[in-house]
Amino acid sequence: MQLIQGLQAEMVGALTELNETIKTNDQVKITATGKIKLTPLKPQVTPANLDKLGDELEQRWPQTTILDVFKEAELRTGFTDEFSSVGTREVLDRATVRKRLILSLHGIGTNAGIKRARADEKYADLKYITRRYVTRDAVRNAIRRLVNEIFKVRQTALLQRLAEKFETSYDTCFSVRFSDYAASNSSMSDFQNSP
Repeated sequence: MQLIQGLQAEMVGALTELNETIKTNDQVKITATGKIKLTPLKPQVTPANLDKLGDELEQRWPQTTILDVFKEAELRTGFTDEFSSVGTREVLDRATVRKRLILSLHGIGTNAGIKRARADEKYADLKYITRRYVTRDAVRNAIRRLVNEIFKVRQTALLQRLAEKFETSYDTCFSVRFSDYAASNSSMSDFQNSP
């Protein structure tokens, strides 16, 4: 009950402040028809590593865009399966949802915006997908899925290098779960002698 009263008091305070300052607020305009028009928010600062990532992609694989890498990551991991509609049912087929999700997430993630990232899709369709599918928990789960897939690849490469170093077979190393080894503070000789 206290939570609801607190939220109501906060809302009343915010609405009172808006009512008192609306005529002098340069961020808010009232049109001739009586509609309230808000000044659009300024774009967010571009992530620091985004340009570096684009430069590295260009250097390693010319003519490859971040969107291409994003689509490839989705094909390999299926991270868009983590996104489901907040509604009670889904009408669109999964392939359409997947395509629109990739475009929407790319637009949001690169700070280009959905309008510029829409390719051959309508802006309204991408906006719908963003509203219905992109939630905080879904994004977290998709990131978790991608990171886990990256760790699988990296652990495999690490175990292959360790197998070469200790002159044992890759299969023997792979049967040992690396996460168990890393958590146990064992020495490398213990790792070599484990089954």
